[in-house]
Amino acid sequence: MKKISRLSGIIFVIFSFSLLHAQSPDWVAGNGVSKKFPESLYLTGYGLSTVKKGVEKSQAQQIAIENARRNLVEKIRVNIQSITAQRTEETGDQFSLG
Repeated sequence: MKKISRLSGIIFVIFSFSLLHAQSPDWVAGNGVSKKFPESLYLTGYGLSTVKKGVEKSQAQQIAIENARRNLVEKIRVNIQSITAQRTEETGDQFSLG
């Protein structure tokens, strides 16, 4: 019995130590901002959801994915510019467009 309680104590200490030193990724604490994946080089979306009573884990995960997609789309900006020119030439009784 002493061996089992001693082994349990050792496992508990190791488990507790690993939990104390476990770190969340920097994007969790930074609300989606990461030093490892800077916004100047990567397009990323960040979404959250919580598992509540009446909401299954898979539903909460889908909500988080949709929130991340929405966040990603909000970061995309497109600027389209166009320059057009038209030339009309008249020679005698004839017109030509170029």
